[in-house]
Amino acid sequence: MISLGFKPCESDPCLMYRVNENGLCIIFVGSNKAIDQVTEEIKNVFNVTVNPEATEYLGCEIQVAKNNTCGWIGQPHLYKNLERKFGNIVKTQRTTETPSTPGFHVVRNIPNAVYITDEDQKLYRSGVGMLLYLVKHS
Repeated sequence: MISLGFKPCESDPCLMYRVNENGLCIIFVGSNKAIDQVTEEIKNVFNVTVNPEATEYLGCEIQVAKNNTCGWIGQPHLYKNLERKFGNIVKTQRTTETPSTPGFHVVRNIPNAVYITDEDQKLYRSGVGMLLYLVKHS
């Protein structure tokens, strides 16, 4: 992309942009002329398929208004996976107004104490990982 005149953005180096006589092009948001020019240049360097009406990209759902004035990119499948995997568990949990029970203190393990099973630990780590991914990438 750099050989085609693109530069990484200072705020996010993964986002590439180029400004020339046709205007600004941020891969691939920009004026139609700039996007068409870049598309042809990329086709000459890489083996790509261009779909002007993309509905999905890198696991994200894409919706664009018919007049192309606005759009939405989201990951609803991740929310559905979270609900499917953890929905029933969350519904049966008691609620509290604070992050932990009032007066709760962390203490050392006590012999003969009941431990969380390996399976429950995996489930917990999976849920936290899914939430962190959504926070970081959505």
